[in-house]
Amino acid sequence: MLQTWNPWQELEDIQRRFDRGFRGGRMLNSWVPATDIVEDEEGLYLYLDLPDVAEDSLEVNSEQNTLKVKATRNYLKK
Repeated sequence: MLQTWNPWQELEDIQRRFDRGFRGGRMLNSWVPATDIVEDEEGLYLYLDLPDVAEDSLEVNSEQNTLKVKATRNYLKK
């Protein structure tokens, strides 16, 4: 029995698995920041590492058991 190996197909499979695992299958331009989630008697707290993001640019929405955080990041420093 002859088996062939396609290294390019292997790399594409790895990329697809990576995208699904870290981005949940979402658009490739999405970014997932470092996140801590803490729960205590008073509630649930989400801490996001968002460098260069102004607080007034944050949009937080909850829909169908999914929390979405959208922000505008200022890459240019003065």
